[in-house]
Amino acid sequence: MVQPWHWPALAAYLGAGGVTRRLGYRGGAAWPLRIGRARFRGPLGYPAGLKFLLEIYGRGVYDSFRTEGAELLFDVGANVGGLAIQRCLAQPKLRVVALEPRASTCATLRANIATNALAARIHVIEAAADERAGRIPLGLPVGSTMGVVRTPDTIDPTGPVVDVRALTLDELLEDHGSPDAVKIDVEGHEAAVLRGAARTLREAKTVVLEAHTPDRRDTCARLLEQAGLRVRAIHPLLFAERA
Repeated sequence: MVQPWHWPALAAYLGAGGVTRRLGYRGGAAWPLRIGRARFRGPLGYPAGLKFLLEIYGRGVYDSFRTEGAELLFDVGANVGGLAIQRCLAQPKLRVVALEPRASTCATLRANIATNALAARIHVIEAAADERAGRIPLGLPVGSTMGVVRTPDTIDPTGPVVDVRALTLDELLEDHGSPDAVKIDVEGHEAAVLRGAARTLREAKTVVLEAHTPDRRDTCARLLEQAGLRVRAIHPLLFAERA
């Protein structure tokens, strides 16, 4: 359920940040944003993952992603940790393996995990997810905390490109065990992630995935259904549960 006090908290944080940035003050990056029990750090008034926190805590976009009773969550495209921290604070037995390929965002993710005293339960891996292990080109859009895997049909071709480590979700399963729940938000690369997760999808009980175009949604829905999951769409998310 979306909590009404999240909106003013986020609005005040962004508004204060806009004023301080105009005045040339940069120290706001150390100020924590408190949302319920969670605390997050990032440059005030600068995107720095606040868009994603607004979606999670303000709009409640993942409220239909049921993780009660889950012991292990794969958070693929964890960004600054909004979902992982929210669920760990609500579910004391939950562990998370969080993948985040952008180095600067991964540093913020680790800082937020430490701020919420969750280092023992959220394991961070600085890597992208793909259909095969190796290296992959990652675009770094300016003014964003996202990393966007560069392909011929990438959704955001702006910004510099770096070479990053890539893993498959089935590799994560071998190293960390079978996840009960999987969240995938990889900015257009979701079908490739699913193709590297055949065993993971067969064993997961629930999956949520963001797909940015109708063609991508259709492809991902088909891959999820082939794994025996029942899929429903709430734009732009696909929610899948074990049938």
